[in-house]
Amino acid sequence: MAKMKYLAAWPGRLEVRQIDIPEPKEGQIRVKIEYGGICGTDIHVLEEGFGPHRVSGAATYPLVLGHEYSAVIDKKGPKADEKMFYHTEKIPEEGDRVYYGVDYYNYMSPFSIRGAGQWGGQWFYGFCPIEMGVRGAWGQYVILEPYSHIWNMSEFGVSAEATTFAEINTVGLRQVNRALTLASVSSFTREFELGDAVVLIYGAGPIGNAVLLNVKRHLPLSTVIQVDLNDHRLAVAKKNGADYTINAKKTTFEERENMIKDIASKKPRPDLGSAWGVDIVFDCTGRNANDVIPEGIKMCRPGAVFIETGAYVFKTTGTFTIDPHEFCTREVIINSGWAYPFSTIDLSLRMLTKDKDLQQKYAAMVTHKHALEEEMDAIKSAMPPRYEGVKHVFDPWK
Repeated sequence: MAKMKYLAAWPGRLEVRQIDIPEPKEGQIRVKIEYGGICGTDIHVLEEGFGPHRVSGAATYPLVLGHEYSAVIDKKGPKADEKMFYHTEKIPEEGDRVYYGVDYYNYMSPFSIRGAGQWGGQWFYGFCPIEMGVRGAWGQYVILEPYSHIWNMSEFGVSAEATTFAEINTVGLRQVNRALTLASVSSFTREFELGDAVVLIYGAGPIGNAVLLNVKRHLPLSTVIQVDLNDHRLAVAKKNGADYTINAKKTTFEERENMIKDIASKKPRPDLGSAWGVDIVFDCTGRNANDVIPEGIKMCRPGAVFIETGAYVFKTTGTFTIDPHEFCTREVIINSGWAYPFSTIDLSLRMLTKDKDLQQKYAAMVTHKHALEEEMDAIKSAMPPRYEGVKHVFDPWK
């Protein structure tokens, strides 16, 4: 029988394995993986062994990782079209590129009923032990279970590279939506137009750039400051619309504070008196919490919004210490986001399929394509201290 390759994952270890190519059963679809993205969450799972997040409890290893991907339908099982939730008018056929929702929902859970399905998921594609079957994109094929949510990307001509960013765009959209909702109800926001906001983003990796692109889509007149440790990532952020970039490795806190104060103070905020600061802060670093979070809060104006994003895996970002005076006197609205509800996935996919410029910018960020056999070097090149390129993916056919 024909074989397929996949990466088996344990804490600190990856191994290429082979199994028989699974046949789709009734109601199932087999997809052929084009690219399996290497996400910071995957790296954290490999580093710490907590996966995928502290809510789900201990994982059974080996896992098959890979929740960022591009895939095409390879074979449909009997009655598959009757059992899937399709979200595009043209039902995808064999050979069509698709996106499938990562969360496998329990629709009767209290979370799903309240519109927060990410808390009611039964399991997640890309975080399952191999004993559950092939459900991660770090391999050549994935079996989609009945009642999965599927979007036809071929209907809109979305490339494999851009499709790999579909999940990332959803994360960025969710965080921006939360920030704008909270900023709009801040008592201080009434004194100026939110569209003229000064936005500070820590991190210029895939998530930081997704937040940037969504900020610029929703607030085209905003001023965005992007901070990162790597010039090559800041250069990508500049191409994606960042108005100012700052390399944190080459500047001190005082220098960054002065630079950001100078930018923010140019905006008219007459009712803030001598107070200054940015309107919205996003922490998209996924690391160094004790450096980034206190600094970001100190950059906030009164009534600003601080959004922590990307800390999806327990114990990897570290902890932080800050005097409560720093955020109390600013009346900062501190918030966080856990993944995303289904409604955000659908909006994100509709956005991506209709926006060719967004597709091109995401596709350009796929900078490294690795064979499965390059497993550990691929991981190391995507994480500190190397941080090469922007988005790394596995090409399971390379």
